[in-house]
Amino acid sequence: MIGNPLNRTSSIIEQSGRRKKLEISVKRRFYPDHNTGLLVPIDCEPQDARIYSGYKFEVVKHDLHLAFAPSSKRLPFLRITDPKSEGSWALWFMGFGDNITPSNPIAPMLVDKGNNFVRWRLDNNSSLKLDIMGHMIRKLIILDERPSWNVLKFRIARGGASLIDGMAVGQPERRLMAFRKGGKLGIDNPLFWFTEPNAYDSSGVLNPDYTKPKYTLTPIFTGVWELTIELDTDWLDSAKYPVHIDPTIVLQPDPTEGYDNYFADVSAGTNHGATIFLAFTYCRGSVVYNSAQTLIKFDLSSIPIGSTINTATLTFHRYGGYYQPTANNIPVYILRLLKDWKEGSGPHHTQTGESDETYYDKPSMWNNYCANGLNSDYIDDGDAPYIWTDIPSILELQLPKTIQGIISSGNNYGFKISTINADGYDTGTYATYYLPYSSDHSSVYERPSLTIDYTEASRGMPAKLGALAGKNILNPLATGTL
Repeated sequence: MIGNPLNRTSSIIEQSGRRKKLEISVKRRFYPDHNTGLLVPIDCEPQDARIYSGYKFEVVKHDLHLAFAPSSKRLPFLRITDPKSEGSWALWFMGFGDNITPSNPIAPMLVDKGNNFVRWRLDNNSSLKLDIMGHMIRKLIILDERPSWNVLKFRIARGGASLIDGMAVGQPERRLMAFRKGGKLGIDNPLFWFTEPNAYDSSGVLNPDYTKPKYTLTPIFTGVWELTIELDTDWLDSAKYPVHIDPTIVLQPDPTEGYDNYFADVSAGTNHGATIFLAFTYCRGSVVYNSAQTLIKFDLSSIPIGSTINTATLTFHRYGGYYQPTANNIPVYILRLLKDWKEGSGPHHTQTGESDETYYDKPSMWNNYCANGLNSDYIDDGDAPYIWTDIPSILELQLPKTIQGIISSGNNYGFKISTINADGYDTGTYATYYLPYSSDHSSVYERPSLTIDYTEASRGMPAKLGALAGKNILNPLATGTL
């Protein structure tokens, strides 16, 4: 249900007097129309090109205009345009291994498109996929088997816009950042940036093998950069295929966006802020360190302080999971967080400004491992735990007291989902896990959502009306007194 947008992530789906019902997503679902400025739904489905000649597909109901699948390899395979300034950026795929010619980019063969993606075949064993989302463009190179090469090159250029190395504006790590021409250049206001790439294999759902490829940015001409990704050959030899290489394009965060992440002992020290799934587990033993927990935060600024939360339902769609039938009646707790954790851009080993089971904002640490410090890392507002008896395709969790705690306290650090109880221990002995899609999943309809029914606080009666209360004057306005 879309409803009437309140901001980029929230919409009203029902209203009666002071009572309202909202649906809130973690990341943006709406954008300001480029002509009217009114908030309208983002549409990430590639359409047949009408505005961008020379291209097969385009996405224009979006913060940025995107054009894909050029008719000639002279054109970039991806063009990004800022409708406000008309500045643009272009991305060419220059090739891989020995098949790299500086002046002659390769022309990937278009395979297909879907609701939120375009996919090309690079060679017989590899493909390139662009997942289009409101807050990012996930650029995935997928290797079906061990390639004969370990180096890929892209070329990125700008026209009527700025494209600079983020370290020049105070970014602690090297990343290519795009700005409007003549706009203020700073770490907090790029239109988008290219994240440092990650690579991960298919060795396990909760615990794939990650590596951080060597990432090199080289200025070629003014406004033109070459991005080189070099994979570790030993890792390629031992990896389980298919392998995914992910140099994602991230759009400027919106202040109404939330975030989500998970941590798991099987991948300790790893941030999962950009994976397409979350995780919470009920694991063997009664030791806290054998758990996975999900952290999630929604923007709740559209709900006035003083409101009464009537109902709050968190909805997940299943990506994967496993249920151990002998582990019946597993309680799943929702616990309000007390620290301002950072989402991060993993999968990778945790970097400064990211969260995992040790850090809420590296190098700042949780009081207890896995955010398990009662009244220091989290507080239990008393929502009844969900009793877990299977792994449903759609999972709904009730959390009105947790949301009320956030609204009443005025501090929104989100909450965690855990089989760890308030005593700090896993409550059973069998392995079961649930993997819901995260906010970085390509389909907006399968990302986490929060539906809240609340009643705004009464604004109070005017002082003169209050003074007349109890004097048997049913309608003071009709007496002439007021």
